Amino acid sequence: MFTSEADRERDDWELIRHAAVSLFRQPEALEEARAALAALRYDIATVICDHGEATFHAGLSGALRWEEQFGLSGWSGNLDALNDGFRRYPFGRSGCAALVLSGFQAIVARDRTFAREVLDIIEYQARNHLLHGHVLICLVETRGRSYDPGPLGARAALLNPWEQSRGHGKP
Repeated sequence: MFTSEADRERDDWELIRHAAVSLFRQPEALEEARAALAALRYDIATVICDHGEATFHAGLSGALRWEEQFGLSGWSGNLDALNDGFRRYPFGRSGCAALVLSGFQAIVARDRTFAREVLDIIEYQARNHLLHGHVLICLVETRGRSYDPGPLGARAALLNPWEQSRGHGKP
């Protein structure tokens, strides 16, 4: 993964080092990032977000291989189910994937809270995938200059396992 200084020079390092979700306001920059990830052998799935809710649902269902994962025809828009889908993201042989959300400003315009929750789920699950040696990067095209989803993928500090399980000592 990212174990050497040379690895930290790659384009994917810049996209993942601070967050898994990156916003793109310029289509040219998005295309450059997509091409850079393709050159690094990332599996790339593109979801069209600005052709209506049904197209967005179908696009995410395809990217997540919804029918294979759950035996259901497609994602219905339920955020808990989407979280489950991203928990089992279908990585290819490289173990590296990029999800491109094209025209995401349409999702934001329909429901800003829902849009933020989708990105929050992706950020959260991308961090989980890193723990298993998989990289998930999300490139989000938002032509709206003012869109800022705020912090994504927040995690709370937890009581350590030694004290949590027995009061103290090894877990």
